[in-house]
Amino acid sequence: MQLVAKIKDIILLLDKVFERTLSRLFYRFVMVACSNRLIGSRRLNILNYHRVVTEHDPLQPDYVTTEQFVKEMQWISTHCTVLPLLNAVILLKDNKLPHSAVAITFDDGYADNYLDALPILQRFDLPATFFVTVEYLKAAPKWDVFVESIRHTKQQKIELKGRCYALTNDVKKAYFFQQAVLSIKMLEDEQLNIQLASLVEQLGAQPPIGLMMDSNMLLSLAGSNNVEIGAHGVHHQILSKVSLAEAFLEIDKSKRDLESIIQKKVVGQAYPNGVYPIDFHDEHIEMAKKVGYGYAVSTNLGSVGPTDDLFRMSRIGPWRRDKFGFLLGLAHNYWRGQR
Repeated sequence: MQLVAKIKDIILLLDKVFERTLSRLFYRFVMVACSNRLIGSRRLNILNYHRVVTEHDPLQPDYVTTEQFVKEMQWISTHCTVLPLLNAVILLKDNKLPHSAVAITFDDGYADNYLDALPILQRFDLPATFFVTVEYLKAAPKWDVFVESIRHTKQQKIELKGRCYALTNDVKKAYFFQQAVLSIKMLEDEQLNIQLASLVEQLGAQPPIGLMMDSNMLLSLAGSNNVEIGAHGVHHQILSKVSLAEAFLEIDKSKRDLESIIQKKVVGQAYPNGVYPIDFHDEHIEMAKKVGYGYAVSTNLGSVGPTDDLFRMSRIGPWRRDKFGFLLGLAHNYWRGQR
């Protein structure tokens, strides 16, 4: 009986090994075939993250948790060729990109990028580019101030446009946040800022502390292995909404300010909000070239090939959290052109 049990254990072990081997071969074949578009020029997937949170956030459920981020970095380290974004740009220019090429990026400059995401990246020896908004090193973005005010408020209810919303638990707080965003996000900047400030005042919570990186944290991040720092505006202004002179200042000064802090050249930038041609136009692309950037990324969904414009490279925000959906989503994205 013991012999039979041992044989069963061996068979089960062999089944698992065989299954893992087949799974790895399947994903590898799919990624290679799709990144080459079967037979053609190889393409690059640029992953776009913002925050990596320690636990699921009911108010902002789309943010990836540290547990999930570990899984995703394990998947791409196993099934993809992960490159520093700057190196990938150089290889794209020469049409020498390896198969299944992926680059990892983060936007805005959240402290958890350094505290939580970086150690996971280092565990898997993966490079990443962090696009930082200069003024966020001093104060959190207005929408984050609003979210944290909702999270920490002691108010039981709040009124918005004649309707009363309960704030007695996370589900009701999340619902109010969703409705508030729908109600005010399309306002002009001045009216939007007034409305947000009024709501934050009603909520009565203190501004968040430690949500964003400060200059010292950024300097330490910039000195880490496999890390590139890129620009993401001075004030995160949507370039199409300001004058050309203001847009130029955002593009130029963000580069110079970051270089002053990290004492390294800043080569790349991510356009704030980043949808082409809505949030930035061809004039802004020419500004980026003029001030000395070597590449720029958008938030348009797609991949990048050797003939695409390297000053509006598309990215993908991974939204599927299961392995099959995550990797097949990347494979499918290789077929998308620049948008």
